Amino acid sequence: MNIKSLYRKSRWLHKILGLILIPFLIWMSISGIILNHPRLTASINVPAWLIPGEYDVKNWNRSSIIGSVHTKDGRLFIYGKKGVWQVTPEKKVKYLGEGFPRAALYKKTNHLVLIPLEQDTLLLAATDGGLY
Repeated sequence: MNIKSLYRKSRWLHKILGLILIPFLIWMSISGIILNHPRLTASINVPAWLIPGEYDVKNWNRSSIIGSVHTKDGRLFIYGKKGVWQVTPEKKVKYLGEGFPRAALYKKTNHLVLIPLEQDTLLLAATDGGLY
């Protein structure tokens, strides 16, 4: 095999591989720009009929609510990624965020424990930022 025929074959191979890869590289570049600039596409809504069935959202709340603790007097304490809430028997919701760190990362409550005392109850919240 001489140099001239090797050059011709490698040039042909380079051209064919380039033509095959161009659509893929353009597609990846466009999708990368879209994913890295979400404000450009935030106002676009995809109709539900375009989304395949296996992507149906079921019981999705972004872990805002992880669990709950009930008291004997009918109060309900709900905890999750955004902190702790109290629901009274009258169905009024109150956010119990006093004392929690301001950073959202440290508000994530992993566990909530209600300890009954002699005259009152003690509520402990185990968060990523500590015990409150």
